Amino acid sequence: MAHPYEYDDSPVYCSTCGRENAPGARFCENCGAVLDPQAGGPSYAPGMSYFDDGSQVVEYMGFWIRLAALLIDVILLVIVNLLVTFALGESLVTSLLNLAINWGYAVIMIAWRGQTVGKMMVGIQVVDRQGNIPGIGAVLLREVVGKFLSGIALGLGYLWVAWDREKRGWHDHIAGTYVVRKRSDNQTR
Repeated sequence: MAHPYEYDDSPVYCSTCGRENAPGARFCENCGAVLDPQAGGPSYAPGMSYFDDGSQVVEYMGFWIRLAALLIDVILLVIVNLLVTFALGESLVTSLLNLAINWGYAVIMIAWRGQTVGKMMVGIQVVDRQGNIPGIGAVLLREVVGKFLSGIALGLGYLWVAWDREKRGWHDHIAGTYVVRKRSDNQTR
């Protein structure tokens, strides 16, 4: 670390959003957070991501692993929907029930554990900005409103994950969520 009165020409990385800022910057140009590496604050490396308290490195999960989790969930839900349709017959009520099951599954599982069965199987989790399981409001915003908007634009909101710096789809941006590698239960933050 440089002497407090010397100018350090290395970039400063925001502990809140991870954005690289100009050397000597006092505030993040992206999110406005206070940057003070001279006070012993962290200066993060490119490609690494941290929760707001700076304690846990996270790895954002990209398009393909998220697609694998989705395919597992789709297979599970197709089986459940077929069983419901077989038991009740084809009708508008059955279609509405299957829709409720599909949305309810995602909302309940993510609000409860941060994961659906597919996400559990591939080892990923939905978290909020602090690295916690998002609240029910954020999950509803992500799973109902956000995913509708992500899909209605020819799926562009889902594809956004492929080139977003934090690998977030539109639904993640709308709800303030991130998809990260699941920490083991014995890891502490």
